[in-house]
Amino acid sequence: MTGTRPREDGRQSVARYVYGIVPADETDRNDLGDIGLDGSRVRVVTQGRVSALVHDCAAQPYDGGGESVAAARVLAQHEVLLLAMRRWGVVLPMTFNTIVAPSDGRSADDSLLHWLADENVSLRARVDALVGKAEFGLQVFYVPAAFLRRIAEESAEVRRLEEEAKTKTAGLAYFTRQEINKVLRKELDEGIRDLVTTVYTGARACSDRVTIEKVKRGTDELMMAVNLSCLVALVRADDLQAFAVEMSGRDGLTVRLVGPLPPYSFC
Repeated sequence: MTGTRPREDGRQSVARYVYGIVPADETDRNDLGDIGLDGSRVRVVTQGRVSALVHDCAAQPYDGGGESVAAARVLAQHEVLLLAMRRWGVVLPMTFNTIVAPSDGRSADDSLLHWLADENVSLRARVDALVGKAEFGLQVFYVPAAFLRRIAEESAEVRRLEEEAKTKTAGLAYFTRQEINKVLRKELDEGIRDLVTTVYTGARACSDRVTIEKVKRGTDELMMAVNLSCLVALVRADDLQAFAVEMSGRDGLTVRLVGPLPPYSFC
């Protein structure tokens, strides 16, 4: 295979930061502009049927500078990958701080081209599998007080115990109230499990793949029940949007749908 070698700068110690992989295109320009981390110039390196989006960097990870600098760098990487999605219709993202460094007498350019050559078939297959698809994040939150109120109104067992408490002395009624709280917690857990199943089933019907992510900590006023990453064909994106709108119309629920994004969770 032959490759398009990055322009020679004469510095054998220079490494290449890799943002992602896109389909090879002979019409590609070698320069995407100063849009990378810390204003780095992003270029296209082609080998066979794939291209890598890279910039020149030192042969060590990006760290330091505090949280604001780290956040700006992560955002810059995200923006490069979004641009790649718009331009090529697909991108295979690399993780943050993916760096090809000189090694064993081989320059970073040679190492990068060698890797692209060795993995050309598998990389192109993975890229082709993502064409016309994007990641969407679907998160569903619930208001605990609203859920508990609805359970109390609809639960025959809670209503029975509440009537029973009215006939008892204050001391005995306390224990009945404890039993009511136990029933409420049990039925709340069951309700959340049913909600997770409903959301997963609805999202799966609109998606090629769905990954269940860790539920993030919420507040007493708003708790996260479901956190999904969905790989969706863009022609089905409206279906997922409609499902999110339907769920958000349910009492006590708040729905957050983010996307289209590079397929971070499916690479």
